[in-house]
Amino acid sequence: PIPCVPWQSQTSGQYQRRVHGNVIKERSDSVLDSKAEKVLQKFAVEGLRTLCIAYRRLDHDKFYHWFNRYNRIKVSTELQNKDERMRQCSNELETSLVLIGFTAIEDKLQDKVPETIEMLHQGNMKCWMLTGDKLETAKNIGITTLA
Repeated sequence: PIPCVPWQSQTSGQYQRRVHGNVIKERSDSVLDSKAEKVLQKFAVEGLRTLCIAYRRLDHDKFYHWFNRYNRIKVSTELQNKDERMRQCSNELETSLVLIGFTAIEDKLQDKVPETIEMLHQGNMKCWMLTGDKLETAKNIGITTLA
């Protein structure tokens, strides 16, 4: 989960939790139409870093019940599995999300990455690439370093 604290709207008084990240597609009640799916896929193929944005409205009682449990975990001196318990508590609010939209930005490689990978290859070393994004993004980074 992405650290994000619910907030209360000044106009409606409702509590909301805005969330961003690519897990939103799995946790959202919104269904992306085929055009939006194609656009997201195109962004990934182009090597762009994509970010989905969604929210969930919470009624007053549900928010305070969750908030009290979250804070009890947060201030707890019981350290065993504390991070996991906080993550699980946060995950409870990251369901039934309403997708607002998505963005894509170019995430350029850091200086000297292609040259460094090339030197590793010249030394007969295998180079593994880890990315938290889509497979298409990882492939595009690999292609970029070969250019």
